[in-house]
Amino acid sequence: MGRWRRVAVGSALALAAVIAGGAVVLHALVDPERVKALAREKARTALSRDLTLGDVSVRLLPLPTIDASDVALSARDGKSAFLRAKEVDARLDLFALLAGKTRLRTLHLENVDLTPEGANTPWHVDEASFSADGDWREASVDAKVVRNGQALRVKAKLADLSRAGTPGAATEGEVQLAFAQTQVAIKGLLPIGHSLAPTRVHVDVKSPSLGDVFAFYALERRQSAPLEAHVDLQGAKDRLEAKNLQLTLGDARARGAFNVGTSGTPRAFDGKLAIERLDWARAMADAGTPTPPKRDTGLAFNPDALAWPLLERLEAWDGTLDTDVGSLKLRNGVELRNARFHFAFSGSRLEVDPVQAELLGGKGSARLRFDGEHKSVKVAFEGTGLLLERWFHERGRTIPFTGGPMNVHADFTATGNTMRDLAASATGPVALRMGPGAWNSKHAGDTEALMTNAFASEGVEKVQFECVSANLPFKAGIARGRSMVGFKTAASELIASGTLNLRDESIDLHGRVRAHKGVTLGLAQIAGDVKIGGHLAKPEMSIDPEATPGIIARAGAAIATLGVSVLGTALIEKMEPDRADPCEKPVRKKGGAEAGR
Repeated sequence: MGRWRRVAVGSALALAAVIAGGAVVLHALVDPERVKALAREKARTALSRDLTLGDVSVRLLPLPTIDASDVALSARDGKSAFLRAKEVDARLDLFALLAGKTRLRTLHLENVDLTPEGANTPWHVDEASFSADGDWREASVDAKVVRNGQALRVKAKLADLSRAGTPGAATEGEVQLAFAQTQVAIKGLLPIGHSLAPTRVHVDVKSPSLGDVFAFYALERRQSAPLEAHVDLQGAKDRLEAKNLQLTLGDARARGAFNVGTSGTPRAFDGKLAIERLDWARAMADAGTPTPPKRDTGLAFNPDALAWPLLERLEAWDGTLDTDVGSLKLRNGVELRNARFHFAFSGSRLEVDPVQAELLGGKGSARLRFDGEHKSVKVAFEGTGLLLERWFHERGRTIPFTGGPMNVHADFTATGNTMRDLAASATGPVALRMGPGAWNSKHAGDTEALMTNAFASEGVEKVQFECVSANLPFKAGIARGRSMVGFKTAASELIASGTLNLRDESIDLHGRVRAHKGVTLGLAQIAGDVKIGGHLAKPEMSIDPEATPGIIARAGAAIATLGVSVLGTALIEKMEPDRADPCEKPVRKKGGAEAGR
């Protein structure tokens, strides 16, 4: 009996203490000013923010309820508002109050403006509700967010919020985000502490078009192609790991994985991505990027500003990305097969090294270095077996050319804000050597016959090239020198000297067309030098106007001697042993430049 009495007395004292504590709390609750003071103190100690409230009313039945209007919670700097709510309704746990504690059961907010740290414009919440049981388990959230006139419905179910805000805290749960068309589902172990660890969630995204998301975030984009994405996310310490990424956008499909740092500056990143087939122009349109306006500038190089600001945004990241693409169709129509890219970015610098791909019937490799701060690029490219026929065909050009395997070497640097600026500043050697190819044009064939053999029969259907070579030592956008460009056909050859100017997109080359099959007599023997000039995009060949007096003299001599003098000249030229041959292999000079011998 003694023990029973002690238990009874202890229980009575505990109940009295509970009642006394509850009475104190209830007394505080019926005093609105006391409620305001307690709320402000809690905000300062728990959140390090200032809290202001307008009118406050208190109801004790059926549940203790606090209604407040014009509630504002300051940002951490204390200079602006982090949250403003027109109406706040909070209901408290009665049994917790009786024990002298304040525990939230439900919270309802209306007409809320939320301005996250660093945001320029607030997010508007029409209404939001929160509820949980007595010990903050089985919690639920339901909110309607409006931004830029677009609505987002947020729903969440969380198993346990009792440790919310403590380091490493997490709970099983699921979150659903519903835009007008786009649906996002997140399910698994969700972080509710001060870091992403531990995190193990699966994310599903499905949308017939991302236009609603673009509008919500005020992105200057239109509707997109259908999107579906799936990924597993796992947080560990200061990193977030994404596995089993599967992404479908329109006809493009990709899979991969990546790791992202969640702390430090810059943030660390590394990833791998594999894409089956990608049409770049189509993919940009599918992603909602506005199609560039079609306009005829008459220029070979685009005068529009390049996307250097994108590199400047990479300053917050430091990492790598390896990408394999089975088929990549560039915007100009050229297709790369089995392409491999290794991207490395640090600050505003991006290196793509190596780039390897099969293209134009051959192979190519490159090293690219971009510097966003200085708007500069360094390019080193090697191509072997690239068919000129494929170059014309894949770019949609109706040029009647077949064959033409090319080896290309380029190693140059350039600086500028546009492609036109880059071309005008290009410095370094560019060398090209093409093998056999045919220009299947009767007009071109007849023109060559006229130049090389005035007595040739009509009906020549094509020009059969044996080789073409070009050795262009660019300096600040201009390549000039002797024997820079040459070609050799079945009937003639030309080695030209002069200037190729990328600054004004002009070409000014001159040389002599020479026949080299038997003793021939054609216009080239009379005219001497020919000129290749005009705009880079559409050069023209003509007789060199500076040689006009010589043409007249040689034509008169040919008539007077019935062609004997010209015929003699042709024979002598056939006997010159040291005349340059455009098909001879170029030799590499010091510094990497190539030149014909």
